[in-house]
Amino acid sequence: MNRMMFGVAFLSLAVLAGSTAAGGAHDPTDAGIAPGIYRLEASQDHPKPAPSQDTRYRKIANIYKSALPEGAGVTYAVVTAGHSETRIQFIGRAVGQTQTDAGGRICQAYAFPGWNAYSDNQPFCRSETAAEAGFQPLPNGFVFSQPDETASGRSEFIPPERKPTAQETGACAVSDVCAPEAFGYTVTYETVTHQSDRFALQASHPYTDLIYLGHEVKAGLGPNPDQRTVALPQGSFVAVLKTEADWIEGDQVTPSGQTVRIWLRREDLIDGRWVGQKAMTGAYSFDVAVEGDDDMMHAVALRVRERKTGRTVQTLFNIETEERQDDADALLQVWDANFDGQPDLSLRAQSGGAGPNSTENVFLFDPKTKRFVFDETLSQLPQLGVDPRRKTITSAERDGCCDHSSMTYRYVRGKLTTVASWRQYITADGQWLITETGRLVKGRMRHHTVRKAYAGE
Repeated sequence: MNRMMFGVAFLSLAVLAGSTAAGGAHDPTDAGIAPGIYRLEASQDHPKPAPSQDTRYRKIANIYKSALPEGAGVTYAVVTAGHSETRIQFIGRAVGQTQTDAGGRICQAYAFPGWNAYSDNQPFCRSETAAEAGFQPLPNGFVFSQPDETASGRSEFIPPERKPTAQETGACAVSDVCAPEAFGYTVTYETVTHQSDRFALQASHPYTDLIYLGHEVKAGLGPNPDQRTVALPQGSFVAVLKTEADWIEGDQVTPSGQTVRIWLRREDLIDGRWVGQKAMTGAYSFDVAVEGDDDMMHAVALRVRERKTGRTVQTLFNIETEERQDDADALLQVWDANFDGQPDLSLRAQSGGAGPNSTENVFLFDPKTKRFVFDETLSQLPQLGVDPRRKTITSAERDGCCDHSSMTYRYVRGKLTTVASWRQYITADGQWLITETGRLVKGRMRHHTVRKAYAGE
């Protein structure tokens, strides 16, 4: 088996234009940059932003230079457009892992939208404002820019042209508004450095995501597992072309702009450990992949195994959970969430900022395919509850101290249907306690509202 190492340094920048505020919805097409490979244009063709304007008191020398450090050796960029964010991956000989500093290094990766700074768990630095780092879409290209840098130089006092009037003297003494012709003024000389680079599209590729490898991973040069492999070092990035149940097909791009097609086993990408779960069914046992230490961990994948043989029959990836303190072997719950007589699964997802607003990742068992399938509807319901006796689903949430609500659902002809609702809140003026209830009667929701004077607690 031949072993190859690609010592390629990578940098990613999130596309900022067209995005909403951090954490909001984002359509990658808003970025205006098609996914593919882009080449840095010649230095003499670098765009020149509008120069800073001189004023009476400020004289400016404008300098234009590359936004990318020369030492990084960046020549190409890879654009990937996923369902939630668009990323630009700069490829060079020696891109660093920190933000720009005197050593000429730049952040290894950016992504947008999002709020977090760089960490080992989330290697994409994120900018909340375009002023930190940004780009401008162009026809068949884009401009990458860094904030302007201003350096102050010498100062020069310009002597007065005449004597001040009595009125000017009074105004200058009272308000510090001194007529420059009568009192003179100081001119400061500054240098403003504008930093930008232009990239042109070289080849279009339908890249859907950019993934980071938190450890060394062996990748195949073909979809057949028996084909020889290459070793991708920790810190590498892969531009994703296709994601299947167990495999990812993607490209690595070399400093010369060439692509290397590779296949990755999704299970090999997990940065963590597998923990056997106490919960199990008559046919299956389960393992959960967790990242982090025992004090603070989160689940990232779920493996289903036959109890008799121990054979893995399904692995579920891209599970989104919040870091918290938990017993690592008690993360999974088994229940019949849709009352079809088959065991379903749940993993705690997000706390929602308060316990009553927590959500679950729910996976319903499909008896036809004998696979567990993520159910988006149930997974979005806060404080999910299942009542097997009444065959109802409940959901509750809290909006601050004085607004609480709940919903009750049943499956009607296979569709989750609201059958009851309740909400109680105090009006903004603190005068009234409002209770709103609803109930499904003959296929229609009937609502009732009770208003009472609120005396406080």
